[in-house]
Amino acid sequence: MFSNLHLAFRDYLRSHPAEASKYGLLKQQNALLHPFNIDAYIKEKSTIASEIFPKSKRSVSKISNFPRMKV
Repeated sequence: MFSNLHLAFRDYLRSHPAEASKYGLLKQQNALLHPFNIDAYIKEKSTIASEIFPKSKRSVSKISNFPRMKV
C-alpha cells in the first residue's frame, strides 16, 4: 500500500507536467542504461527524486484525510 508521501509525490508530478516529464525521461534513460541492475537504476533515479520529494511533501496534508481503500 502506498503511503501519503507516495501519493503526494504522485500528485505533485501530476500537477507539474514539466517536472513529471523530466522525471519520466530520466527513468527511461536509466532503464536503458541499467536494464539488469536495479540498484544502479534506483541510485540514478534518486537524484531527481530527492529534488522533487521536498516539494511534494508540502502537499501531503491535502491528501491525508482521504479514506483508504480496503484490500
